[in-house]
Amino acid sequence: MLDTWNESIFSNIKNRLQDSAMKLVHAERLGEAFDSQLVIGVRESYVNLCSNPEDKLQIYRDNFEKAYLDSTERFYRTQAPSYLQQNGVQNYMKYADAKLKEEEKRALRYLETRRECNSVEAEIIMIYQLSSLNLVSRDLNLIDLITFQYAQENKFLNQFSVE
Repeated sequence: MLDTWNESIFSNIKNRLQDSAMKLVHAERLGEAFDSQLVIGVRESYVNLCSNPEDKLQIYRDNFEKAYLDSTERFYRTQAPSYLQQNGVQNYMKYADAKLKEEEKRALRYLETRRECNSVEAEIIMIYQLSSLNLVSRDLNLIDLITFQYAQENKFLNQFSVE
């Protein structure tokens, strides 16, 4: 029954649903307020849709999580260069640190937190690293940048370690 519903109904609306959720997350990244339960509800729908006993998160990962990561990357690839250019490297590093903290909170709120999904957090960190490394200015020591990001990555990933 769930498979039939998924194929006949969900497949027709999932792109609009996903796009709407990602627009809300984008608005939140820009400082706009909205009811976060809307995005959480979309995520939960994706999690609950899969009837594959081998991989209960397949539909979620293939759709919602992928769209979330793609929108995160697009957002920071467009925001980071202009911020760096307007504010300099030192302020950019503070900005990146603040944004990383925001994304940590956002990931906890909007992404599935089961152990199988913890690789998402690592990917979000990688997006920041790539964005920063592409923007390194001649007045910033690359070793300082890597050390800073390594410290941030370890601090963030330690929150998700499962013992």
